[in-house]
Amino acid sequence: MAGAGFKTFNTGDVLTASDVNTYLMQQTVMVFDDASARSTALPTPSEGMFSYLKDTNLTYRYDGSAWLSDAGTTSPLTTKGDLWTYSTTDARLPVGTDGYTLVADSAETTGLKWAAAGGGKVLQVVSSVITTSTLITAQSFTDTSITGTITPTSASSKILVMIMLNRRVQRNSSAAITGHRLLRGATEIVTWGNNQGYGIQADGASVVQLIDQAPLIYLDSPATTSATTYKVQAQVETAGETTTYQYGSKASTITFLEIGA
Repeated sequence: MAGAGFKTFNTGDVLTASDVNTYLMQQTVMVFDDASARSTALPTPSEGMFSYLKDTNLTYRYDGSAWLSDAGTTSPLTTKGDLWTYSTTDARLPVGTDGYTLVADSAETTGLKWAAAGGGKVLQVVSSVITTSTLITAQSFTDTSITGTITPTSASSKILVMIMLNRRVQRNSSAAITGHRLLRGATEIVTWGNNQGYGIQADGASVVQLIDQAPLIYLDSPATTSATTYKVQAQVETAGETTTYQYGSKASTITFLEIGA
């Protein structure tokens, strides 16, 4: 029978039909056109037999109950980039998202998973330059033209929002003080100063102007992988006073850094 192992034949030994079948026929690689031809020739195969099928160009071994391809099992892989892994049986790990890395995780069935690059790493940078001038005269928060959008690659990422404002604050006769706030979509996430954040004040009724660049920085946790828009709103404290952003078409910038969790 197949699996009998190796036998040394000595000079003068009688070669029996059983020897030929056991040590030659049943322990060699038999060639068949297809599985049907194999089944016809071997209706009751023995464990350990090997065969080769011309239609698939694969070798097979009989494990006592079924023919397994290439002396093992049929590949579970179906897609470019798949990995052959193991749980209690051979298993397919589908290809991961672009930029993700393979990490060990004992909670997963195969002990592996795809994950965003390690924590604390910058996953992407998005930056916009704004030159459209915006005049703010309202004593309630009003949209400026400083806005930008980023699409996080992971819901666990944090977004570092960095804004450099170009602005002119003008005092006509009383204190001119401007407040700012940052919105994610329609949601206010941080307010700088309310309307006491930045400004100028002088004695008398003369007009005073101050032109400068000012940073606004905030670390946000949007918990989404959808496109996310941030914008700056501003307000003045006193009626008649103004703040102009991108004064003289000088640029403000808004930059996003996605930080991996």
